[in-house]
Parts: sequence; structure tokens; C-alpha cells
Amino acid sequence: MPFLFSKDYRLIMAYHRKFHNTPLRHWTLGKQYGNSHPTLLKECSYHINTTTFAMKEKIKDLIYNFFVESADFNGIPLRTISETLQIEYQYSIDIIVTLVNEGIVSIQSSTNPHIIGFSHYAITDQVYLLQEAKNTTVKTEQYGEIIFSVEQTEYPICLYPTPHILEQERDLGNYEGAVYTKQLALAKPQLEPVFFDIDV
Repeated sequence: MPFLFSKDYRLIMAYHRKFHNTPLRHWTLGKQYGNSHPTLLKECSYHINTTTFAMKEKIKDLIYNFFVESADFNGIPLRTISETLQIEYQYSIDIIVTLVNEGIVSIQSSTNPHIIGFSHYAITDQVYLLQEAKNTTVKTEQYGEIIFSVEQTEYPICLYPTPHILEQERDLGNYEGAVYTKQLALAKPQLEPVFFDIDV
């Protein structure tokens, strides 16, 4: 079997795990794929890139629709993404990081991330918080027939479409004359001081 660069090996492993739903052992790599690995790498790249692009669109739409349909301009909790789309939690974060870097998604992390508080964070800070969130676990407790699942963090994360995306895509016809509410509909901070000139 020709020499495999480490990045090629990781790509084949990821492809096999995702599309065959089984792990691929290191010592069976040559036996299963032999000398076909250049063609396989191209196939892996195509399928993984196509799947990631499709998933990125689903996550973008889920975040956008949750915010637009919220009566109180709330963001969607981070873990809801993976649970709704039935994908790995860490994988969902990797895609969300891409959306943040592309200026499509913005995050809030605080004791109340369900609203955009005083400001949007710098992209570098958002990426850092998302990477840290990969280590957040969930604790499940049961009281009688009621089951609670609680993330083990003081600062959970919620996701929002960015003001830039909302300005491009959101229909603001229902907010004509409602200056402040219109700003909230564009994901502007809810606790930021706003000043108005009142004409007499």
C-alpha cells in the first residue's frame, strides 16, 4: 500500500466512520482500501464536504428560524442544534465555528444568554467560548416521572443570526413605526442604552 500522509489517513477514517457507521482499525486500512486510496481520498473529500455544506445550511436555517419565530427575540441553545439534527455535539460546534467566522452566526454566553445583552462579542472570543463548550457535559436527574437534563456550566451559550444577515434576509414590514422593536428584530442588544429625539 502506498504511503498515506496523516491528513489522508484522518480523512479516510472520518469518511468510513460517517458513511459506514463503524470504526476503521488502523491495521485494516490497507486490507480494505489497498492501492485505491488516491481515488478514495477524492471520494471522501467530496462526500464529507457535501455533507458538511448541507449540514451548515440546516444549522444556519435552524438558528435563523428560531430567532425570527421567537416573540421575545431569543436565541437557540447550543445543544439544541445537535439534539434537533441528531448529530454529534462536537461536530455541531465545529460547523457553528465556521458560521461565526463567516459572520452568519453570533453567540451569547452568560447567566442569561437567551437575550442579546449589552453587545455582540468579538469573533475571536466567540470561537474561544465555543471550543471551550466542547467540554461541557450534561447531568440528568429524575424526580418521580419528571426528568431534567442540565448542562454543567454557569455560562450556557445561545446562538443568533447576526444583524448583517437579518438586515439582508428578514422582512421588517411588521415593525414600521416601532423603532426600538425593529432594532431588536435585527438582533441588536436589548440592554444597550438607546436615545431618542422627541419632537414636540
